[in-house]
This record gives sequence, structure tokens and C-alpha cells, in this order.
Amino acid sequence: MTKRTNPERVDSLPEPVLALLRAVHDALDIPLPGLTDADERAYARLLELRAMHARVTLA
Repeated sequence: MTKRTNPERVDSLPEPVLALLRAVHDALDIPLPGLTDADERAYARLLELRAMHARVTLA
């Protein structure tokens, strides 16, 4: 988990906003792929799909 640099600013956000941002972060925080080309392609597809869902959610 990434360390917060300025918790005062983050803690000033409403809890539902923080929950949404945490969910988006967790959805995009996936382990790096294995060494094979197939692993890298699967990683790219998964990250692209999750990023699309995050954009729709945030919009």
C-alpha cells in the first residue's frame, strides 16, 4: 500500500469519496505480469479493462 504524503488533505474528504478512490486504486493495483508474452498480454488486457471501468465509475 502506498504511504500517504498528506493525510490531513485526504482525511478532509467525505468518507464515501475516500471509499470510491480506494476502490479505484485497488482495482488498478494489480501485480506485475510474468515473463512470458502471454502473461504480458493478459496483464495489459486486464489493466485496460479495469482502467475503462474506473473511468466510467469516476465519470
